[in-house]
Amino acid sequence: MNLGNILVVESEPALAQQVLEMLRPLPCQPIVVATLAAAFEVLARHECDVVLAGLTLSDGPVTHLLEHLAVQSDAVPLVVLSGSVLEEGALEPLRRGAAGYVLRPCSAAQLETVLAKALDHARWVKAARWLSHHAEPDDGWELLGESDVMRRLQQSVRQIARTDATVLITGEAGTGKERLARALYRQSLRAQAPLIETDCAAGPETRLAAEWFGQETVGTVGGARYAGCFELADGGTVLLSEIAHLSSDLQGRLLDVLQAQTVRRLDGHQPRQVNVRVLATTSRSLDEAVRRGLWREDLHLRLNIAPLHVPPLRHRQSDLPLLAEFFRQHFARRHGSPALAISPESLAMIQSHSWPGNVRELKAVMEQAVLACTTGHVLQPAHFERALGSGASLAHVASSLPAADVPDDLGEIEKRHILAVVAKYNNNRTRAAQHLGISIRTLRNKLKEYRLRAIATLEPPVASTGTDG
Repeated sequence: MNLGNILVVESEPALAQQVLEMLRPLPCQPIVVATLAAAFEVLARHECDVVLAGLTLSDGPVTHLLEHLAVQSDAVPLVVLSGSVLEEGALEPLRRGAAGYVLRPCSAAQLETVLAKALDHARWVKAARWLSHHAEPDDGWELLGESDVMRRLQQSVRQIARTDATVLITGEAGTGKERLARALYRQSLRAQAPLIETDCAAGPETRLAAEWFGQETVGTVGGARYAGCFELADGGTVLLSEIAHLSSDLQGRLLDVLQAQTVRRLDGHQPRQVNVRVLATTSRSLDEAVRRGLWREDLHLRLNIAPLHVPPLRHRQSDLPLLAEFFRQHFARRHGSPALAISPESLAMIQSHSWPGNVRELKAVMEQAVLACTTGHVLQPAHFERALGSGASLAHVASSLPAADVPDDLGEIEKRHILAVVAKYNNNRTRAAQHLGISIRTLRNKLKEYRLRAIATLEPPVASTGTDG
């Protein structure tokens, strides 16, 4: 990890030289000054990634530097150089926001560990702040639609947005659950406060716990103290994506946050009061998880105060022309494409597709079609062939069946098509998913759904799905 530009502030020449010797083998560019005044000047003229400073400087305590960084710099972390944690005032900088401390003497490896931790957390804080206030303007499709199910969803969002209710947003992968959560945030009374997002399916439990609750470790070399996302979002909103992936331990800790509005940092003992609104999303059924004993019922009740369900595209077919035209305009502007319209044949092709990947898939297909349209001004079926393929349209599935066998339910047509493709590739799910234009995870979920449905209705079970490769 490149540690970047490190500003070293140390008034004792011998100690400053000692620090330089420790930094010499590390991937960094040190800048050494002896006073607070010189440090302020460097910070005003140069971009520094981390500040490494002695506890007491010739023209004032290191806490003055902390105060300056808090006002003038964008989350530049400060690590304190101290002879001992028992040294007078040694812990005061940590109480006031220092990212960590280093006990002298220490090895280059120990120093690198402390600096890397400080930089990692600072970069995460910077990203969270930037995304809260400067995220790329949303396309605006998350609430777009005139179907009955979308009208009901739009009304529910208007009713819920300006409350402080905890919201659980459910829906299949690709339906835009996280985008709906951001739209809810933008319409809320907390819209001027931070929105911090965290993916519950990303990384191990220990990393997620540190990201949520922060860290408080003192008394050891490499000790660090930093806030987690619940503290950083104080007064604002936390978005927990794919919450069904949480372990039982994190479920319990989240319940404590929702009930008491307090958090306790890892290795910490003092609960900290926070004021956050929680929005959560899941593509899995928490009701089913509760029945199977995998999810706490009391937490489900707390999360499900104001439930919202984002419908799949197959349940809002009438919205397809509107969404397709929206994405055509969006990507034509972005890529400078001449595509000015969608032909009736292309629209029929779009409406006949099952869209197992939902709006995410539609968006990707429309972008590919717009990019394929290099001549002419109308998107033709040929522009969609690469993305959809001749076998991807459910119209082909329906047209191949005798009229009496064509099911009325679009979901049943989708099921037959998916199972036929899986059979075509001899139960190789990887190749079948590629042919269908969906992720292997989505395919697994579909096949699992069909098996459960078959058992529930006492139908003959669907064939084994074989291997992934």
